[in-house]
Amino acid sequence: MAHSSTTCRQSDCCPYSHAHQQKQQRGFNQAELLAQSFCQATRLPLQPQGLKRIRATQAQFQLSVTEREKNLVDAFSLGKAFLKNRPSTPVLLLDDIYTTGSTAQSAAQTLRQHGIRVYGIVVLARAGRMTNDE
Repeated sequence: MAHSSTTCRQSDCCPYSHAHQQKQQRGFNQAELLAQSFCQATRLPLQPQGLKRIRATQAQFQLSVTEREKNLVDAFSLGKAFLKNRPSTPVLLLDDIYTTGSTAQSAAQTLRQHGIRVYGIVVLARAGRMTNDE
């Protein structure tokens, strides 16, 4: 589905939150930091508390696609900001890395279950297998 650039300019940018334990270990949420810079550059409104991770999940990097999907079932809920005031325009999700899309799909599904449209996802890096040609 195509969206006009006007819709994108009105979209809230929403990073995925990490589980409380992950944030405590690192001392920061890298997706939120990336979203801050992205929103400064694009002048899109940042909504860091739109989504909340409600369940700690296993690290994804060693899981198969099926295991990743199971790992993320019911991992997100609406955050304080979207519970208080649901956006009327589609939300733009932001994450640091995209591998199989399981996290993006889980986050988007949570928003859609609450009647919030998703414009798309912005990622900093795309993980993939290297071939001899690369």
